[in-house]
Amino acid sequence: MPDPCLLDSARPSVTKGWNLFTQADWLYWKTNETGLGYALNQEHFDVTDPVLMGFGEVANPKFDWQSGFRVGVGYNIPHDQWDLTLLWTWNEGKGTDAQNSTDDELPTILPVFIHPNIYNDESIAACKTAQYNALIHLNVLDLDLGKEFKASKWFSIKPHFGLRSAWIHQIHNVSYNELFAKSGDLVLEEYLTHITNNFWGLGVRGGLGADFGLKWGFSLIGDFSASLLYGVFETSYSERFTTLSGLDGTTLAEDNSFHAGRVVTDIDLGLRWNRSFAKDRVRLLLQAGWEHHMFFSQNQIMHFVDGQSWGNFVQNQGDLYFQGWTTSFRFFF
Repeated sequence: MPDPCLLDSARPSVTKGWNLFTQADWLYWKTNETGLGYALNQEHFDVTDPVLMGFGEVANPKFDWQSGFRVGVGYNIPHDQWDLTLLWTWNEGKGTDAQNSTDDELPTILPVFIHPNIYNDESIAACKTAQYNALIHLNVLDLDLGKEFKASKWFSIKPHFGLRSAWIHQIHNVSYNELFAKSGDLVLEEYLTHITNNFWGLGVRGGLGADFGLKWGFSLIGDFSASLLYGVFETSYSERFTTLSGLDGTTLAEDNSFHAGRVVTDIDLGLRWNRSFAKDRVRLLLQAGWEHHMFFSQNQIMHFVDGQSWGNFVQNQGDLYFQGWTTSFRFFF
């Protein structure tokens, strides 16, 4: 009598094979992170008037679409039809932005990533131009154990669980140029703020996938998973300036290191096609769809908020997410 577990299994497999499979994905994702507003570009702003702020908008870096990859190997465990998968995901996000004063003669840009003590002694009020450059590297390792089984003739579900480790390295560079004092005089040529925001974490991951069969080997697929990572943040924040005569100096340089837990969510929706060849000795699976990955509270950039109490700062200002198109190739043998 056939083993009922074999009848329930819906995982892709082959006959008389090694129970192995490989995976290669092309990622075309866009990165974004909240809490990165670096300047206010105002209209009708007068640096000599401490009351009149005018009106304007917050400037944020704009991230481009970037290619990445995911590769992995897996093993179809004969016992009870489980499978084990190891995946490595890599992606890079690049964000830039530039602002010019709305007035050709007057500075109308209010810097954000400058210690407020610089404002209190009236040495800086506004600048003529500002630029932002951000680089974010993502590396994720997933080790998953799962079992796909039929809920009906055309519908299968796959609970899975395992371990996840993530490395996220961020570099942010902000420059403010032609800085004016509240007296209306040009006082500094350039002011540079350099920021790093790095995280490494390890934790558990669990989720549920679904496959709704259509015809000719096609199916609609979806997956939702969540991870709880515990790890360490290492951040740095420094500011330096260049005078009109070319002299430069550093106003502050601070490091921060602490442990924290973070939640990550993953959503995947797409279309799948799979078919066996060579008398069911090999199997090919192709898949394309949309993915969304949210890393909560990843923005831990130090932001100083009080010019009187110099050490007052805030952090935990935003979330980091990656989303976009993914094409996947899996080969079972």
